[in-house]
Amino acid sequence: MKPEKATDSSSRPANKRKRTDRVTCTVDTCDLEFPRITGRVIHVCPEHRSAAQVDINGVPSRFCQQCSRPHEVTRFKGLQRGCMDRLLQRRRR
Repeated sequence: MKPEKATDSSSRPANKRKRTDRVTCTVDTCDLEFPRITGRVIHVCPEHRSAAQVDINGVPSRFCQQCSRPHEVTRFKGLQRGCMDRLLQRRRR
């Protein structure tokens, strides 16, 4: 006879926990919750998504519209929204 498995959420592995429908902004100083958007890896609120500079884990960063990820501000040219890596890839095509 096999022992019965516990059904409470504390016994589930971390990757099997149920997702919530709301997420919190990744920016250090922001506690804003907003609906989860399917397919988004980095959760940044609309205000910080368009900001020129925000702190993420203590690092000055900007959200890249090409990669859909935040990068250090030094990886951008001026106030552009696309990182230099993606701009170089587009120029090669």
